[in-house]
Amino acid sequence: DIATKLADASRCCGEGSITMGEELFHEESFVEEEGGSAAWKAPVVQELVRQGVQRLPERFLRDVPPPSTLDHHELQSLASIDMAKLRSDADPGCRAEELRRLAAGAEAWGMFFVTGHGVAPPVMASVGETLRAFFCLSLEEKRESVGCYSDFDNLGYGQSFVKSVEQKLNWIDRLAMRVHPNQDSLGLRIWPTNPPDFRAVMEKYAEAARRECDRLLEALAEAMTLDRGSFVRNFEPSSEVTMNVRINYYPPCPTPNSAVGITPHTDASTVTVLAQFDGVTGLEVLRRGGWVRVPAPAPRDALLVMVGDLLEIMSDGRVESPWHRAMPCGDRERLSVALFYNPPPRAEVEPVRHAGAYRKVVVDDYVKHCYRVCPTQKKETTNFAKMYNK
Repeated sequence: DIATKLADASRCCGEGSITMGEELFHEESFVEEEGGSAAWKAPVVQELVRQGVQRLPERFLRDVPPPSTLDHHELQSLASIDMAKLRSDADPGCRAEELRRLAAGAEAWGMFFVTGHGVAPPVMASVGETLRAFFCLSLEEKRESVGCYSDFDNLGYGQSFVKSVEQKLNWIDRLAMRVHPNQDSLGLRIWPTNPPDFRAVMEKYAEAARRECDRLLEALAEAMTLDRGSFVRNFEPSSEVTMNVRINYYPPCPTPNSAVGITPHTDASTVTVLAQFDGVTGLEVLRRGGWVRVPAPAPRDALLVMVGDLLEIMSDGRVESPWHRAMPCGDRERLSVALFYNPPPRAEVEPVRHAGAYRKVVVDDYVKHCYRVCPTQKKETTNFAKMYNK
């Protein structure tokens, strides 16, 4: 029964030469396949590390395919786009070349770095400082500050997409908030009250990132020889667009080659903006059958933009959402912030130019489908929108 399985889960977390008390677990709630709700507890990874775990508990052990190696020329095709060169008053020749690179990079990798963006360095620095301050708190202080994770809308503090007590766990503690619309979701305490300026700092960052998302979507449409408004017109009314922010904290891992920070997945977004701190790498993307480690951003305040499933649908598959994962480090913690940018929940999105690959979908229907089926063993969430499933 569930009680026995929970007890087994607690015991297995002591296999790394430590035993965790009941107070060192995240409270988790999730939707079962049959549609009902359930709850269980997941170990707080940061507390495992604080207690001196020397080897991975069974629940975290994975058979992890190692990353492959690519030559320098191959990695060079991961574009770094200078947003300043995409301005309307930029040199026409430079702008045309940057648009070409943007389209080529998005089509080849489903992701690209952006520099010269409108997120000011002091804003980026404040985000990093605020997040470090939160994760320096004791577990008791964190719990007093913010509510637990809920799978019902993928928000809160804890693990994500954990749907059974047998499921393998990710080596991560994460915190997810809805930035826009800014009302609280389902009454959850999703915004930390400690540090006191946490919400203000994150909302300032998110608003700046949102402006860059709109600029990028316009530029990408132009680069793909579409009308500049082809993608951004889906984001009306602007008061109803959805922006979620997920903070990913990966503590040092005793055996990083046997664990996964985040299970492989694609993002149920239009675009995802990833801010990374301290130059620590860990993001990997599946490319030509092998896992490739994405290099650290250069300069450090560069943002990584990833194509989401909804943009794949809008482009009718011309750009594809990358199948990616995150890996922990052996001796360093890693911290990142992912911002997921989506049209209003009831918006209908469809290919700008129909080539027969994708059909029209309602944004909320698609996102709920992803929450329901994830995690998956391969890229399959977009099958929901394929024409052959109509």
